[in-house]
Amino acid sequence: MFILLKQRGVHLKSHVENSLRFCGYCYVRTLACFDRENGIADVEDCIRRNLAKPSHLDKLTNDERRATFGDYFADNPTEFNFFPGDRQAIRMAVETAREIV
Repeated sequence: MFILLKQRGVHLKSHVENSLRFCGYCYVRTLACFDRENGIADVEDCIRRNLAKPSHLDKLTNDERRATFGDYFADNPTEFNFFPGDRQAIRMAVETAREIV
């Protein structure tokens, strides 16, 4: 699905793409059903609750932390959230998925 988005000009940072995948948005149809009001906050919360646990973090290399939380939040994953540009890219990806479906 992410290849289809790129072909249509929607490029996501790797940690954004990884976050969507982890939360189950790895198919065009599931992304097309993304909740416009709460979806982004739901993904952020899912990542913090599941991947920012000390038991999980201890197993990650620095590169894996960056791939999961992005450069800014790799050292402080409990504060993870998407920046405004990331949020807009997700909205664009959702709209594109809806056009495809």
